[in-house]
Amino acid sequence: MDTRDNEFKYDKVKMDYAINLSKNVSGSISGIEGSIKAAKSAFKVGLNVPSFNSAMDSLSGVFTQCSNLSGTLIEMKNIAEGIDKKLSANTNALQNASYSLVTLESGQQGWLYIPEGHSSTNGLPLVVNLNGMGEMAKSDRKISGYAEVIQSGYDVDAVVWIPVSKKDGIWDYQSNSVDSEYYQSAAAKSRNGKANATIVSCEELVSKYNLDSDRISIYGNSMGAHGTYQYLANYPNYFSTAVTWGGFAHGYADIDLVAQSGTTMIMMYGSSDGYIVGHTGRTPDEYEYIKENGGQAVLYEIVDANHADGDYEFNPALINDMLSIKKGQKLSVPDSKITVSLDEVKLTSISEGNAEGENHWYHSLS
Repeated sequence: MDTRDNEFKYDKVKMDYAINLSKNVSGSISGIEGSIKAAKSAFKVGLNVPSFNSAMDSLSGVFTQCSNLSGTLIEMKNIAEGIDKKLSANTNALQNASYSLVTLESGQQGWLYIPEGHSSTNGLPLVVNLNGMGEMAKSDRKISGYAEVIQSGYDVDAVVWIPVSKKDGIWDYQSNSVDSEYYQSAAAKSRNGKANATIVSCEELVSKYNLDSDRISIYGNSMGAHGTYQYLANYPNYFSTAVTWGGFAHGYADIDLVAQSGTTMIMMYGSSDGYIVGHTGRTPDEYEYIKENGGQAVLYEIVDANHADGDYEFNPALINDMLSIKKGQKLSVPDSKITVSLDEVKLTSISEGNAEGENHWYHSLS
């Protein structure tokens, strides 16, 4: 059933009338059938009238058909009201478009952004933002990453979800909502059969707002980047695009599984970041390994940037890639690391108020 805007109309009054009418018809037929059976039993001896028996068989058949019709109509009503409820929720959410702290049915708390300018959320992409240890998403304050982009006034054409970590920067923890449909859905998509709390919340948002499951992207900064790699390793083909800043898989996730995740990776780090530079097996080495083992990745080294400069890389072209690239999409990516100065990055930085700046550094993929 197509549920796009203006194509789904549901009249609850007419549906209830149809159900009641079918029940009344079934009841009337049942009464007639009972009367004929009573008349037959009034005879002390067996009554074998072919036309009588034929009428009884016909009535029984019609009664069964009416009963089946009633059940079918009730099933249709449940489906229709479920769709109607979802579409109403989408419309109500958009009428109250905002960026606010919410707690989902699955128990996960976080900052939820719903864009304006749409009649419903149907088919919109989902962006997940995982923050680092020093700037975790807290319930009492707004933080960096996509929060910085949203608070700058930039119109992100997607639903953005910034979960609050329950373990002070550790993102690889399981959901407690084991009885929910969202937990079961997330668990079915994982390698280990368990459901991470963030992935459960993503399943809930995709279902509730009817989002495009082929366009779920994720951004991770520092510890959030570690969490991103953990998700890629355990949830293959779940995310369409992953952007990481100042983090790596080493010590957190199996790099082989990350390479096999099916996710387009946009990896970034600063040349002055002592957490990355000078260490074997971190971002630059992992980029080479992912490429050599079938992954699709791009690497940017931002000259003079340090660990805390992760917000500057957000520009319209990068955001467009995160919102446009689909799962499994084969793209033309640069063959080697791209090196660019921090000053050049700032020329198109949304957080610097330069969203209209001409892009000369970011290699658009979509």
